[in-house]
This record gives sequence, structure tokens and C-alpha cells, in this order.
Amino acid sequence: MLRNLKHSYLQRGEFSLALAAVERIILLDHSDPEDIRDRGLLRLRLGQTHAALEDLDRYARLAPNAADMFQLGELAASLARGVIRQN
Repeated sequence: MLRNLKHSYLQRGEFSLALAAVERIILLDHSDPEDIRDRGLLRLRLGQTHAALEDLDRYARLAPNAADMFQLGELAASLARGVIRQN
């Protein structure tokens, strides 16, 4: 049911509600790396850059051979450079 809610919120562009659903999913089942990735991408969309980087790093450690790893690695590197420039 939470996954259905997440997808419904995403379709409507209600990203903070989608994030809340993903966080509950992770509380119930923290074994799926894709949930960590999704939380990271939602956090990024909501401007939570540091938390997003933590999730993307965790995803990379949990699923190093994932098909989207190259793209997410590039995204994470770009975000990290932006954070460094801000400090």
C-alpha cells in the first residue's frame, strides 16, 4: 500500500508526501537498495542535498552493480562539488 501511495504522490508531483511514504517503506523493510535511492532522489528534489548524498552513497555501497550506478555517480559527484563550493 505504501508503494502505491508513493507512486500516486510522484505522479501528482507531491514530493514531500512521496518522501514520507518512502521513509515509512524503509522503516518496514530496509533491505531494498532502490528505496534508499528513491529517498535520495526525493531528498535532492526537496533541496536536502546532504541527506541526498548520504542516501546515494549508501545506495552505491548496497548495489554497486546497479544499472543506474554510472548516472547516479555522476549526479552525486556534481552535487558534492556544489556542496564543497558552498563551504
